[in-house]
Amino acid sequence: MTAKNFEDLEIWQLARSLTNKIYKLTRDVGFANDFGLCNQIQRPRYR
Repeated sequence: MTAKNFEDLEIWQLARSLTNKIYKLTRDVGFANDFGLCNQIQRPRYR
């Protein structure tokens, strides 16, 4: 199968799934009250 755009790539789909899980986890009460930790976990890290 050939990808017509980046959204067809399995790695992109897995990354989106992981991102959604991270945001869902950090909305939980335990994380939601620790703004600094939430920010660090949710912030993209490009290098």
